[in-house]
Amino acid sequence: MMDKLVARTAVRLRVVGQNRNALMNQKSTSPRRRLAVAWEKCCTLSQGTKIIFAMSNDPGESGRNGRVSLGVGARLRALFVGLALIFLLSIGIAAEPEAETVCVASRADTPFRGQVVPPTGEVSSGGLQVKVDRRPAVPWPQRESLKIEGLDVKERHLLAVVDSHGKPVESLWFRFASYKSVHLCMSYDGYQGIGLQEDARCPWCRCK
Repeated sequence: MMDKLVARTAVRLRVVGQNRNALMNQKSTSPRRRLAVAWEKCCTLSQGTKIIFAMSNDPGESGRNGRVSLGVGARLRALFVGLALIFLLSIGIAAEPEAETVCVASRADTPFRGQVVPPTGEVSSGGLQVKVDRRPAVPWPQRESLKIEGLDVKERHLLAVVDSHGKPVESLWFRFASYKSVHLCMSYDGYQGIGLQEDARCPWCRCK
């Protein structure tokens, strides 16, 4: 089977060699010519797999009629280069960070028990704020959900509800690994404590 592979490779290289000779006979030194010469270094060794290797100009490595003989060492080097490229690409894909978020439901969508939400204007949260880890506390969102981004998916995080003076009212430790999603929804109505669930299960969280 290896002999057949080498034979097919030799045929392809012979065609490339003929195209190269035609290009070399031209007087033009345009970028297209240089690109064509560089392209001949790309040889298809198997279906759907292309490995780039350096072709030698040494006549001793070429046979008659433009045929090129590929030794075992050259094939192994080409295979090694291909596997190395696949390995590096897989590492790059795996290293891409996930877009982890916590969406804080607005007060209008999660009112306090007995609170009447006006059709327009301010929706009071009594001065409550939301705080994540050591980040500055921010006022509780009134009518639009608040998206918190940039949280490390591998670390443990602290969600806290604080009053207008910065004193904690309630808090909750969590890890993204404890949930089936990296998009979570936080809510607080002052009655049932801090709620934290997967965002897809919470229609009151409307982060974009």
